Amino acid sequence: MRLYDNLPELDVAEAERCWIEPDYALRLAGLDTTKNPACRKFWANIVSRGYVPFAKEGKGKTSPRLHSLLASVKARVIWEICRNLHTYEIAAPIADEAVKLATHLIQTIPHRRGVPEDDWPCIYTLDHKGNLGPFKLVRSAEITNALLNSYGLGYHVNVIQVGEIVRRVIELYGDFWSADLHRRGIIRPGRYDGCDAEGYPLDPEHPWNKDLPPLERAKRLVEIEEYIERREEHERSETEG
Repeated sequence: MRLYDNLPELDVAEAERCWIEPDYALRLAGLDTTKNPACRKFWANIVSRGYVPFAKEGKGKTSPRLHSLLASVKARVIWEICRNLHTYEIAAPIADEAVKLATHLIQTIPHRRGVPEDDWPCIYTLDHKGNLGPFKLVRSAEITNALLNSYGLGYHVNVIQVGEIVRRVIELYGDFWSADLHRRGIIRPGRYDGCDAEGYPLDPEHPWNKDLPPLERAKRLVEIEEYIERREEHERSETEG
């Protein structure tokens, strides 16, 4: 799957590569530790219980644990289900299905823009003892009263937008991966790489820029060009000086 034109093609091996520090893995999952400090404790719990994969940065006991794109997918699904007062044990199998969906999309869809929005919800149920009952990923168009009623034997029926979680994490991964590739010297900075002084991406095709209303997008493209011109002028003056 291609995320952006200036990046290599995303494959499953890259999605499984553990290189992201915990705080950044949380950000990739869309979990803000500044607004909700409990996210860090949640992350530590699911990692220590083996629900999220990791690799140690070094051999020492205190070496940081590093995580992957797929780890962030799992974490966000578990977080959302546990917000409904369900347990990790209930959430984990559904999170595993989210990982399978993510790998399938990465392998079969040529470009991130081809991933449908608000698709692949997961229907899940709980039995009378509160254990996870039948669950299934479906396409949004398949959600009907008849389908929901077919799960009605459970004491609890719920729907979580697993596909939308997967789509958003994959989309965000491009920014994290780009920074990592530049840091390792695998790709050289392009004209539209990076962010402006306010932290907004300079890539015109980034969804924050591409999805703006027409007038706002036109204004943003002008702002991008002006910022890049100022940056290049500053770099030239430093080189000449």
